[in-house]
Amino acid sequence: MDEFPNISGFNYRIARLKVGDDAYYRIHECFYDANAKVVLWGESSPHGETADALIADLEQMLADAKRSRDDIFDVPPDQP
Repeated sequence: MDEFPNISGFNYRIARLKVGDDAYYRIHECFYDANAKVVLWGESSPHGETADALIADLEQMLADAKRSRDDIFDVPPDQP
């Protein structure tokens, strides 16, 4: 079994998945190592225990997506 990487931070980020000549984009929750390299990611679904918490999560996703628009994470082709 592979060793679990040390995580030093996370955020939401725009990710691109290429399928043949096409690509599509999603928001992924990305986790970083100490060198700011993405080491884990997952599909993100906004959530919250209250309506206000859900709205806050959506606002955070949007703010992080705006910051990452010039540094899009390419999802490796073998790991959608």
